[in-house]
Amino acid sequence: MILFFLLLATKVFGDFVDVQTLFGTVRGIHDPISNVDIFRGIPYSNKAKRLEKSTLIHRWSSILNATDYAPKCIQYLKLNIHNTSDDCLFLDIYKPSNIHKNSNVPVVVYIHGGAFVSGSVNEKSSNFFAQQYAKKVGCDNSASFPCNIGLWDQVTAFKFINQTIHSFGGNPKKMTLWGHSAGSISASIHSKSPISSGYFKNFIEMSGSSYGLDFAKRFNDHKRNSINILNELGCTNSSEYVSCFNKVDPSVIIKNTPNVMLPDVGDSLLPFNHSFTYSQNVFIGLTSLESLYFVLKVNSSSKLDQLTVQESIDIIQSGLKLTNLPIDKLIYRLMQQYGISPAEAAIRILSVIQFDGPVLMEIDERVLKSNSNVFVYHHKYFNPKIFKDDFSFKQSFHTTILPYTIDEFYSHNFTFTQKDTEIQKFYVESLINFIKTGNPSIVGIQFSPTTIKRQYLEVGNNFTFKNEFFEEQHKLAKVIHQTLAQ
Repeated sequence: MILFFLLLATKVFGDFVDVQTLFGTVRGIHDPISNVDIFRGIPYSNKAKRLEKSTLIHRWSSILNATDYAPKCIQYLKLNIHNTSDDCLFLDIYKPSNIHKNSNVPVVVYIHGGAFVSGSVNEKSSNFFAQQYAKKVGCDNSASFPCNIGLWDQVTAFKFINQTIHSFGGNPKKMTLWGHSAGSISASIHSKSPISSGYFKNFIEMSGSSYGLDFAKRFNDHKRNSINILNELGCTNSSEYVSCFNKVDPSVIIKNTPNVMLPDVGDSLLPFNHSFTYSQNVFIGLTSLESLYFVLKVNSSSKLDQLTVQESIDIIQSGLKLTNLPIDKLIYRLMQQYGISPAEAAIRILSVIQFDGPVLMEIDERVLKSNSNVFVYHHKYFNPKIFKDDFSFKQSFHTTILPYTIDEFYSHNFTFTQKDTEIQKFYVESLINFIKTGNPSIVGIQFSPTTIKRQYLEVGNNFTFKNEFFEEQHKLAKVIHQTLAQ
C-alpha cells in the first residue's frame, strides 16, 4: 500500500526529514531532485498473530527510522520474492517538500494488485508516483476465525492515516482510494462498506469490482477452501485453528495456498446485498480484453486460435479457479452464437466473468441507486510492440494501462513513442484533477457523470466520448448467467 500524503511542514536535517505524529516522530529522507520527502516502512499495526485482526500501532518513544523499505508479506512461492516476513503491515508516504502542516491538501491511498496473494511497493513506480502525483496534486467468520483479514488490515491502515494526516498537512475530507485489479476490488469493497466507506470521498477503480465476489461464491466456497487449507496443514480442530496455524512454518503455508484468493462476502465489513448508498465520486473503467493477460501467462503462442475446446476449457479453469463452473456449455454456446474459435470464447468468458460483468453491474447500480458521480473510461490503447507480429488477439489487456498510470511495465517492456507520452500525460493530468476535485476533466476533454446510457471516454489513438459502455460484454454477461442458470 502506498500513501501519497500531499503534505507537509517539517524540519530538514541534511538529507533527513522529521515529522511529529500522534504516534511519535517519523524520520524520512528528502529527494532534492524531485523535491519530494519519502517515508518508507512505517508500521501502522501492532504485530498480530495469523488469523487475527490487526490493531492500531502503539506510540513509539524514539525516532522511527523510515528511510528504507520494510519486509514484504510472505507471498505465493512461484513469484520468487525475497525479503518477506509475517510482520509486514507497513505503509510508505510520499509528499512534496514545500507543503505546510496546515495546508489541508488531498490524500491518495493506493492499493496494488496481485490476486490478494502477492504484490508490494515497487521502487520504480513509487518514484513515478512521487514525481507525478504527490508533487503535482499539492474463513468461517467466527470471532476466533474471522474472514477477510487482509481487508481488515487495510481498515487499520485507514485508521492510522486518518489520525496522522494532520501531521503531514493532509485533509481527511479529501481522501481518494485508488486500486488496480485486486486493489480495485478492495477499493470497491471499501466504497460500499459500512465500516470503511466513510474514510474516502473519491474512488479510482481500475479493472476490478467487488460485484464479482457474489458470483464467485456460488461456485467456490472460500470458507470451505480456507478450512481445507488448515486441515492440510494439520489443523483439524476448529477451536484451535489460530493456535495451530501460528505454529506452522510460513513456507509450508504458502506452498499449500492457491495462487488466487478472494474476499468472502457476509461479514460486517462486506455484508450480503449491501448497496451503494453514499454520495461518492468514482473513476472506473476497463481495458478491451482484460483476461488476455492471464491467458498469455499460460500460453503465449501466436496460434491461440488453433486451440481445441478442451485446451480452452483448461485455460478458463486455470484462470477462474471456480471448480463447479460448467465451462463446456459456455464455450459451445459462444462458439455457436458468435462464430468464434474456442480460444477467443475462453478469453471472452474469462474477461466477462472476472472483470467486465462485475464492473458493468457496479456502474449500473451506482447510476440507479446512489448519488455517486461515476466517470467511466475504456482503455483501448496499447503499444503494438507488446505483441509478436503474428499474434492473433491484439487488444489492450489487464496490465496495459499501468505504464501510463504508475509507470509499471510488467512483462511488456517497450520504448515510449510520442503517442505513449500523450496517453500518459492524459492519465496523469486526469487522475490529478479527479483527486483534487472529484472530476477527471482536463483541458480539451470534459467528462460528465455517466447515466443509464453508460457514457464513457474511449482512450485509444484518439480520445472519444461514446455511449453504451461495453454493450457487447453486457449482452455476453447475460448469456453466461443464462447458461449457468440451466
